[in-house]
Amino acid sequence: MGCGASTPGVDSAKLVAQKKLAAKLDTLQKKKEEADSHILKLLILGAGESGKSTLFKQLNSLYGSGFNEEERKMYKPIIAANAISAIIMIGAMLAAALTEGLVGQIAGTLAVALAAVNVFGGFLVTQRMLEMFKKKEPKVKAQQAGQGENK
Repeated sequence: MGCGASTPGVDSAKLVAQKKLAAKLDTLQKKKEEADSHILKLLILGAGESGKSTLFKQLNSLYGSGFNEEERKMYKPIIAANAISAIIMIGAMLAAALTEGLVGQIAGTLAVALAAVNVFGGFLVTQRMLEMFKKKEPKVKAQQAGQGENK
């Protein structure tokens, strides 16, 4: 009879309870929005493996809680090795650039090449060290995956 304005089958007590609940939820949502209004949010878009999570990790380490003690111990030798390699590389490039004789230039070029090999070797060692700290799959799962490929 109400031409769309009535609610058949719903008693007024239930309707009042629903309205009170809706009002409470609206109030809670507004309070949360006010509390979160000072938080800045950033949407980072990009293809897979483009460095989005790396950027987040770097920002977190700079402005967030930083590195924990285990991470500091893990990266300390890596950073020291990289610093030494960089110093060696700079010295080799200076030796190659500042010499006047042919023998000195050849020795400097050889020093740059050896320093480059040292940097590349350091990169490989760093990758192996980081692989040691990754979580490994249980052997049972690895064997099951290997059996699935053989079928």
